[in-house]
Amino acid sequence: MSEKEVNLEIWLRGSRQRQAVALCIQRPMANSEIAKAARAFVPSIGRWDVSKIVRHFMERGLVYCINPEVHTGKLFWLTDYGRDIIGAAFHRKIAAKSDRVDWRGYSFLVAAPLRRLVLEEAMEVARHRFGPQTCVAIRRRLYLSGRSFSIYHVMRAVFELRGRKLLRCVRYTKKRHLRMYSITVRGKTVLEELTRE
Repeated sequence: MSEKEVNLEIWLRGSRQRQAVALCIQRPMANSEIAKAARAFVPSIGRWDVSKIVRHFMERGLVYCINPEVHTGKLFWLTDYGRDIIGAAFHRKIAAKSDRVDWRGYSFLVAAPLRRLVLEEAMEVARHRFGPQTCVAIRRRLYLSGRSFSIYHVMRAVFELRGRKLLRCVRYTKKRHLRMYSITVRGKTVLEELTRE
């Protein structure tokens, strides 16, 4: 191990906040997700602190941004060098990034909580084999679970998820010709990764 790598390990272990952030990045994550996970180690850490630490990690070649073109929902992941350094510093084996997950779709869900809720409802409907649901039915299910959103916001989230191919229009209702939606395989893999701890 070179002197530079030893110094990086010492630098990583020199701050509780840096340690927390380094230990939390186990998959591509947004700053908000990293901050939430890091609070288990350092309860006082904020999103600004995480953002600053991630920027320092990027400057040192430990982390890179998967989707730098987006403004919200940027995902950060360890470089091969970063996985080696952090793995050696904390005696952990960090798996490589999964190629089966659509990470841009993942960041799309992280950026807006309503999209995630709508996709979770579509997944729940698919799990219980209720069949495809209209936007009104999705909104009703959200309302029954204690979350109240306007039909416009639910329709917009469904439209955006459909554009990312995370939901699909399966058929129309007979009477009013309303669109009925179900989750796609791509949507299932993204949501499974998002709910994985």
